[in-house]
Amino acid sequence: MATLKPEDLAFPNSIMSTIRTGQKNKLPRHKSGEKFLKEPIPLDWLCRASQLPGKSLHVAVAIWYLAGLNKSSTIKLSQRVISGFFVTRHSKYRALACLEKAKLISVKKAPGSLPEITIHEFCEDTSCKL
Repeated sequence: MATLKPEDLAFPNSIMSTIRTGQKNKLPRHKSGEKFLKEPIPLDWLCRASQLPGKSLHVAVAIWYLAGLNKSSTIKLSQRVISGFFVTRHSKYRALACLEKAKLISVKKAPGSLPEITIHEFCEDTSCKL
């Protein structure tokens, strides 16, 4: 049986410096001029969107991005924005249909114009399993 020495039980130096200085690992922050998500996004809403097929979660994040940017729960979703999330035009419309069927959003479509999307509160008995 090996004998333990006191130095074997000591914390590594990297942890000791954190304990001494009281520093915590900080979350990454956006740099000046860099884009970021804004607004608290309800976790149950996001969990429900993540359960939907295809690119629904990608489109949901893009919708929340635009809602934070415009400070409004109603936005117009352009293909230029959605392509930044690597979503094709056809995938966008399928995802919007899924999100609308799940009652997370409502979509107004007019010929020749961008779809107008309104974010709804998510109300269901089942909540996120986190």
